[in-house]
This record gives sequence, structure tokens and C-alpha cells, in this order.
Amino acid sequence: MRPHRRRRVPTARSRIGLLLAIACFASAAACGSLAAAEKPAQVDWTADFDALLVGLARNYANFEYTLTDRRVDLPGFAAWHRAALTAASSDDERRRAFEQLLRDLRDPHVTIDWYPHKGDEGARVCPAAARSNAGLAFGRLDEYEPLNTNEAQIYSAGLLRRPSAATIGVIRIPIFVEREFQPACKAAARDLGLRTDQPCDESCADKMDRQAAQWLNRALRSTVEALERAGARSLVIDITSNGGGSDWAEVVARMLGGPLQSAQIAMLKHPAWTAFLASQQKAIEAALPGASPADRRRLESAMQTLRKASAETTSGCDLGTAWTDRDLAQGRRALPCSTLIRTSYFATGPERSSAYSGVPTAVDALLFSPARYGEFPTGITSLPLTVMIDRETHSAAEQFAALLRDNGRAIVVGEPSAGAACGTFTDTGTAFVLPSSGARVAVPDCVRLRADGSNERRGIVPDRWVPWAPSDSAYQRARKAADSLLQTAAEPRRP
Repeated sequence: MRPHRRRRVPTARSRIGLLLAIACFASAAACGSLAAAEKPAQVDWTADFDALLVGLARNYANFEYTLTDRRVDLPGFAAWHRAALTAASSDDERRRAFEQLLRDLRDPHVTIDWYPHKGDEGARVCPAAARSNAGLAFGRLDEYEPLNTNEAQIYSAGLLRRPSAATIGVIRIPIFVEREFQPACKAAARDLGLRTDQPCDESCADKMDRQAAQWLNRALRSTVEALERAGARSLVIDITSNGGGSDWAEVVARMLGGPLQSAQIAMLKHPAWTAFLASQQKAIEAALPGASPADRRRLESAMQTLRKASAETTSGCDLGTAWTDRDLAQGRRALPCSTLIRTSYFATGPERSSAYSGVPTAVDALLFSPARYGEFPTGITSLPLTVMIDRETHSAAEQFAALLRDNGRAIVVGEPSAGAACGTFTDTGTAFVLPSSGARVAVPDCVRLRADGSNERRGIVPDRWVPWAPSDSAYQRARKAADSLLQTAAEPRRP
């Protein structure tokens, strides 16, 4: 029984939907309709629109944030999109009215799938095509020297050298999805006796991800050691354009940063959380009889947290009147209640830092999700760390940057991140289905909180901004980033 739901690695189908949603922020024309060519018959679009508004208020963990922080004119917002729906002359136009409303929420985790019954066909042990590792084009710069070991090439690692500044080691992490790294995926498949092109269900995917992570962890350690031997006096982790991924981000952060305190999770008052917490309590009850005295204390403490939170998940809060009450929607009237629960529960589960050493046990994995990956080294470097982000840094990548920054282990350089934040945490998620069309609306079921209590949905704001311009070429982006990093390396560190 898993201790908590690992943020799911996006399937090929869901990744496409997420990328389309992100692209649509720049231009509605860039996205167009997400609908397939086929059309369901006799859809009651008005009923589905009403269900969409109700569903967002009840199932969307960041709906409250939309009221308290974004303060959108939701009544005007709903009226405009309803008028667009009424004026539409085709089903494609009607779908676009729904899609535009969701895009206007500016949350990359909010998407709509018009034909969810098709499922995700063709999931394989390893992706058919290699993911591009392109981040900032440091290789275009004269002062950049790539490392040529096999391990270093996985992370596009190299050194920024300038006579007037300390040498900087650079590591590129393009995604926190273990099997997207082709060498790691192929090695994991060999270890598990699988063909890379054979079908891979959820159980297979979990085994593959854990095995691939072990390979990647060894490569990361080897790469850091090579950079240090080559003279690096600080390390930059480039996660620009990193779309997020899984709990492996928590592992990598601890490998680089040492022991860290994980972020607090705010739960949604929702049946999905009630069921999720019940399953965790059941797993703890099963583990108690054979536990050591020390582990028993850990399990009982976790049980108290889960019971308290579980009782609160059933106390409903309906903020749906914000679709008609402009004062409520725009923060001129206090919320009548909160849809969120803040308890001592964290992104890693009931425990926010590791309470074990060496090889993790089943109890460790139950209480602290990174332990599911097996043993991994923490604090493999004492060098100062910098995390490089941009507006295309999403989800688990934001979690990675915030974790290192909030623990005082790294500074952040670049531009504010996307603000995708927490996605899906519970076993089922809080996605909902529109009654007439059958479309499935995916929404986040959780809120991840920064050390100051703010919602990570605000995005990660860098300590030092890089003055990138929309018209910058890849070379110009790398040039500006390198200049900022080399200047930062010469200054006193104040994470």
C-alpha cells in the first residue's frame, strides 16, 4: 500500500493536453479546439456549462485562491463565456467556449478531455521518442566547457569559466519524469527483463520509474563529482522549460541539498481526500502490529494527523456563489468558509523529512514518499547551489525550486515560474465529468504551501531576475543567464 499518491507521471495524452493549455496562454489561436473530429449527439451545452461552474467551485483546489488572490470578476467572466456559448453556431465553437473559460483561469493543470472514454492507448515501457534536453544554450558560449562523460551528457553538464569569476558547474534537468531519460529507461528495462516497446501498465510504470531513478541518481552523483574535480566552485541547476513530473523531484533536491523540510499540503474538503486518508489509515493499522517501538510512535503520530484531517474533509464549503456575487469574487467580502484544510501533512506524506538512515523500510516508505525510491545519498555536494527557472518551469519543477529555496539551500535566478504548483495528490483526483457531453475536466486536488504560508500557485519569484526579452534568441538567453550567474557567483550568498 503506497503511503501517498505519487504525483502521476503525465501520460502521452495528458501531456499533450497540458502543453496545449500552456500554449493557449499566449494565444487562443495557438491552441484552437481540443475536440476530436467526432461529435456526441444532442449535447445540452447549457447544462454542461452550469455543471462546469459548479464543478470548479467544488472540485478545484485553487478555486479559493482565485477569489482571495486573483480576484477575478467571475460573474462577468461567466456571463461573457455563456454569451459566447449561446452565440456559437457549431459544436466546435461551443467546445471552444468551454476551453477558453478554462484557459482564462491561467492554471496549466486545468484541462478538458472531450473523449475520456478512449483512454491512453499505446503506453510503453519507454517513450518512443527521446525528449529534447535543450534548456539554456550555454554550449553556444565561448566560456562554456561541456563534460564528456556518459553520465554528464545525461544532464548536459559543463562548466562556465571566466578569468574574473569562480568556475560554475551547470547541470540540466529537462523533466522530472524518470522514464523520459532514454538511457535510464533502457537500463531499467534491461534490469527488469522488459522490452522497451512492450505495453506498460501502472504497476509496470511504478517499477520502471523506481529502477530508472536509481540509475539517474548514480549518474547525478558521478556528474557532480566530475564537476567538482574540474574546478566548479558552485553549481547551477537549470530547470528552465521543465514541465514537472513526479516525486523524484524531492529525491533530487535532497541529493543536492541535504536534509530538507518538505512543503505543507493543504487538502481540499472533498470525498477524494476522505477516501485517500482512509486508505492511509488502513495501511498504518496494518503496519502497527509488527512495528518496533520507535516506528510505532511514528505510525501513531501519523495516525493522529490523518484522523484529524479526515474528520475535516467531510465538512463542506460551497463557494459557488462567487459566480454570481461580484463582491465575493473580487475580495470585497470575506469568504464565508474555506474549502481547504491545513494540517501537519506534507508533500512527502505524514513526515516532512526523513526519520531513517540507510536502506528505507516499508514503514519509512509509508510515511515519507521519497523512501519509495529506495536508498539514495543526501547532500552529495557542499557547493553553493543556484536554481535557474523561467516562465515555462512548471509543477514538480516549481516544487523542486521552492524546496531548495525555502530551506535556505539555494538561491533562484531567472524569471517567475508558471505557477502550475500542485497537481494531483489523491488516488482518484478530483476531476469531474460534464453530464451531457461526458467531457472530463481535470483540476488540481491539492495546494502546496511555501514556507511563508503562501500558495505555490503564485509562482516562484527569483532572487535575481534575468532580463530576458520575448525576442531574445537562444544565444541571447544563454548570454544573459551566464552574465547573471557569474555576477551572482561573485556576491555573498544570502539564500
